[in-house]
Amino acid sequence: MAGIAEQLVKAIEDSGQTRYAISKGSGINQSMLSRLVNGERAMSFDAAERLADYLGLRIQVESSSKRRKRTMARSKNFAAQETFNHYLDAVGRADGKAYEDKATIYGDFSRLAVAFLAHTPPADLKKLYTDLRWKGAPNARAMHEAAKAWMAEHRPEDSIDE
Repeated sequence: MAGIAEQLVKAIEDSGQTRYAISKGSGINQSMLSRLVNGERAMSFDAAERLADYLGLRIQVESSSKRRKRTMARSKNFAAQETFNHYLDAVGRADGKAYEDKATIYGDFSRLAVAFLAHTPPADLKKLYTDLRWKGAPNARAMHEAAKAWMAEHRPEDSIDE
């Protein structure tokens, strides 16, 4: 399996986008992208996650008793704005016109997803994950607690106290 950097470079090349567009969309400095693509420099894990998210990928770290293995999931993450916009365009407005403010709709979607995670007990999140037959074991408690913390900081009027 290729390393994360190699997989990111392949995803950049396969995207058909310019490095400038990827830089603007991901928030990663264009010179850092160039050094990554040219094999001159690795990037921090945080930067790699931001780039992967923009490209519709996710970095998955799996632990085992003998070693840690990092892999890049090739499935699109629906929460990536570019992916969300793709499906939003496919659905279209009821009146047939194009959506003009996709960023606001995406922001509403993101906040609603966080609110769902914050307000849904971890056992129910885990059951949904299992019912969907997704592989792996989600850390539902971590997702729930992180979402509650975000709500408490950014939407205290909507946060819940248990």
